[in-house]
Amino acid sequence: MLAASLARDVARHVIGVAPPRARRAALVALVALALPAIARAAVDPRLAQRLEPSLAQSVQAIVDSARAAGVPGDPLVTLALEGRARGASADRILAALRRQAGALATAQRALGRDADAEELALGASALLAGAPADSLARLAVVRARGQRAPALVLLGDLASRGVAPADASAAVLAACRAGASARDLVRLGEAVQRDVEQGAGAASSTRLRTRALVTRLAPVRGGAR
Repeated sequence: MLAASLARDVARHVIGVAPPRARRAALVALVALALPAIARAAVDPRLAQRLEPSLAQSVQAIVDSARAAGVPGDPLVTLALEGRARGASADRILAALRRQAGALATAQRALGRDADAEELALGASALLAGAPADSLARLAVVRARGQRAPALVLLGDLASRGVAPADASAAVLAACRAGASARDLVRLGEAVQRDVEQGAGAASSTRLRTRALVTRLAPVRGGAR
């Protein structure tokens, strides 16, 4: 409010009557006074309400940069607010946001501009879990838009369980090429989880379970329904 009032005074009392040089100086002062208010107004209200101003503006800058690149910004806002709710420092929040924004951008390049927000978020999670970017690009070829979410969940899950990125990617792609449904992929992930809980290695379980699924689906693809 003070900045806005002072800016009006500058405009009213100086710009209208001053000589050109003073008028230019007054305009510079006016802009300098207005910029902080403009910056505050541009911050997402959710950030402004729950983060200190300097952090809110830094987060907003990352969000704006992501959106300018065509990446959804809401997941980044949510991540920042979750970090603050958990007591994370400003530095940790910003570092996490930059990693997430980078992963979202990579996921978009791999999955294509037609990928929806859910697919991008799941793709970014898979990347951060260790999945290779080229596995997302191959998945985009064998799985149509709107049908990739279960495969991306499985890819991220396997990678997070310590399955080598190449093996996790090979398993998911083999299942998708065999015609696995969303339910098949969910069950595959659940089977691997059960095996691991019972002491099996994630990598060996993934290979065995994927082979069994592909074998079961082979007659179906051949028309034996």
